[in-house]
Amino acid sequence: MNKSHSRKPKVLNVGFHPPPPGGMAIFIENFENSEIRDFFDLRGFDTDYPRWLKRFRPLTVLYLPIMYLHYIWILAVFKPDVVHIHTPAFNSFYKHALFLKITRERDIPVALHIHAGKFKEFYDNLKKSKQRDVCGKLADANLLIVLSNYWKDFFADLYPVEKIRIVENGIPVHVYCPGEDLSPSNGKNFLYVGRVLQQKGMDELLDACLEVFRIYPDAHLTIAGGEDVAHYSSKAEKMNISKH
Repeated sequence: MNKSHSRKPKVLNVGFHPPPPGGMAIFIENFENSEIRDFFDLRGFDTDYPRWLKRFRPLTVLYLPIMYLHYIWILAVFKPDVVHIHTPAFNSFYKHALFLKITRERDIPVALHIHAGKFKEFYDNLKKSKQRDVCGKLADANLLIVLSNYWKDFFADLYPVEKIRIVENGIPVHVYCPGEDLSPSNGKNFLYVGRVLQQKGMDELLDACLEVFRIYPDAHLTIAGGEDVAHYSSKAEKMNISKH
């Protein structure tokens, strides 16, 4: 077989890599350690600042040109077939948009993956001229990846909908499947661990549990997290599910 045809496509993953916490870093870690490596030659480029530099925030402006030059060098050496750029919102969006621009100037296809739970808030609070600028930056991407139908509908007004794809955050199920049956003997228990916020789907969680508790009266929900706890405790009381 011709060697050139058997070569795995090269994919450069650009975004916040662990150890920083957060959905993007966790997604990238799971992505790069998944079986997708069997099909692609993956390489990561971390866009987070070094830990020591975060103590001297004003210096990050001086560090950025070094990061961009390093990125240009990686593109030249690794020669990726596709670049997968992961971006949040606010100032970090503009930071990652420059990685997008640099890549497209070299005619390398880019999939731009939006991880920001507050992108709508970020966009809606911009002046019209700034909104047009954001749309222009999005237009540089060959493909836009979003996390749900909600975000597809939102970005359909900012970017060609036929080039939007939904990729939900995946979970490496095998890691969480114990070798023995650990099912509780006293009913069905559900655990939510995370920030207690509307953006994290707390309203949908309580609405779903209302139906679950109707079918399984012995079910229990435990929520471990902070922020809008009082609000959702009150909502659970009003829904008459707080005792679950």
